[in-house]
Amino acid sequence: MRRRDFVWPATLAALTSCVKKPAGGVTTIQFGVQPSPSSAIVYLALERGYFRGAGFDVQPQVVAGGSQMAAAIAENRLDAALQFAAPGLFNAVTRGARVRAVLGREIVTEICGDAAAIYARKKAFPKGTSDIRQWEGKRFATGGSVNMGEFFLDTMLARAGLDPKKTPRIYLNHAPAVAAMISGSLDALVNGTNLPIAVGEHPEIVREAAGARAIAPLQYSYIWFGSRLLAAGIPVGARLLAAYLRASKDFLAGATPQFLKDYAASSGLDAGALGGCRATFTADGTIDMKSLKTAVDWGIARGFTDAGASAEALVDTRFLELARREAV
Repeated sequence: MRRRDFVWPATLAALTSCVKKPAGGVTTIQFGVQPSPSSAIVYLALERGYFRGAGFDVQPQVVAGGSQMAAAIAENRLDAALQFAAPGLFNAVTRGARVRAVLGREIVTEICGDAAAIYARKKAFPKGTSDIRQWEGKRFATGGSVNMGEFFLDTMLARAGLDPKKTPRIYLNHAPAVAAMISGSLDALVNGTNLPIAVGEHPEIVREAAGARAIAPLQYSYIWFGSRLLAAGIPVGARLLAAYLRASKDFLAGATPQFLKDYAASSGLDAGALGGCRATFTADGTIDMKSLKTAVDWGIARGFTDAGASAEALVDTRFLELARREAV
């Protein structure tokens, strides 16, 4: 299977218009997931029957883009979603959409994972890359202006006391960014995902963890509930999160879903490398409000997020509080 065959296109037109209970009292949930290893816990819960045991028929809907995912959950085409801290969602909530973050997921850590890692052309950094102050003025690829790579880089530079505006951006994805570094037209790229970037055959490119170290343990990914799950009542949503937390406990203890093995095989990546790093997930699902506020403030400062947005308005912790008591 080729990688492009594995990353299925978003099938938003097929999403149901409401949470429904089919025969047998099982609630069907359209759950938006990313086409990446970050969705592993959802698939583990499916494989082990945890969602079904909690009374849910969870149907993963693979949505490749963050903006598409944000629109789908805000417009009630998804009932729940794994989604980054996205300005589109912040704006939707500020403008009245019934969407809330209910569980915290991924964090930046230098221990493992690749989120916020910097890949740099050595010749562009004659004094080395470990001092973030040396990054000012260098040409960075972040993948896009309103994405996690841009958020990570701005946050790293700001915490080093630098003005992010003085570091130019080139909006290239990973493959063309690596090619641009090899040619000398780009100095570095920021990884906005947790997938490692293959540069082993290019010794002129080095990986740097100083940026991740500077912003860790910044939390950047959450489970979001849409209007129907929010309206279904705290016990219903808590059962769904309890099933997820049960799978999360298994995953953090070493269980690997078949999904992750298939992803590695189809992507030409090492299954051990993908499954060996689990410290990038928040173990108990706690939402770090400081991290969420950092994302909101960044969006407002860049003009991506409405000025009236607040981190507190984005969160509903009642589902997680009850889910922790139900998780086994």
